[in-house]
Amino acid sequence: MDGELEKILGYKFKDESILKMAFTHSSCGLTGDDGKPYNNERLEFLGDAVLKLVFAEHLYYMFPDEDEGFLSKLASQLISGKTLFEESIDRGINRYLTLGKGEETTGGRTKQRNLAGNMEAIIGAIYIDGGMTCAKEFILRTLAHRIEPMLTGPVEDSKTQFQELIQKDALGHISYRVTEQSGPAHHPTFEVEVLVDQNVYGRGVGDSKRQAEQAAANDAIENMKKNDKNI
Repeated sequence: MDGELEKILGYKFKDESILKMAFTHSSCGLTGDDGKPYNNERLEFLGDAVLKLVFAEHLYYMFPDEDEGFLSKLASQLISGKTLFEESIDRGINRYLTLGKGEETTGGRTKQRNLAGNMEAIIGAIYIDGGMTCAKEFILRTLAHRIEPMLTGPVEDSKTQFQELIQKDALGHISYRVTEQSGPAHHPTFEVEVLVDQNVYGRGVGDSKRQAEQAAANDAIENMKKNDKNI
């Protein structure tokens, strides 16, 4: 792999083959010498677990006076597919992802699911190559800077806020529907629309239906602000 990539990651791999695997998307359709699929999905599975553990511990000690609800909401934002996607784009990590031709031509290099999965695979690869200490250092170095901006106000429940806005002027009945589910079974990605009397107000993507609904509600709120609808 390119030495420039390791500079971006801030970590030098002892075994570069595992770094290569972390950047190999399943759309490449590759198999290893053992005949098993060669892609980053297993590393993604591992990295997801490491990421959750690191931030659970970090937030536990960072906010000793906050309750479980606060910690859970903040953690869900920090480890969300949206956050990982944005970091990949901001740091130019997505440029190094190896995709199959079909996935490449359909915009796979800028799909949230692909880039979030790649970031988790990187974490898994660093964990395998250097252990928990190195993985933790990478996670906090890469993502901890996002904590402070999230604390400029309370961690909002966008669904509740959107419901209050709609009910305030009796604009109609709110419903959510899943429009697409993708990704492996152990880590699916959901795309959701929020509707008011069958009119789509917003769309969102998340690692769970709950996250996707929150994202859709937040998108709906932003759309209402842009259109100056009862805000």
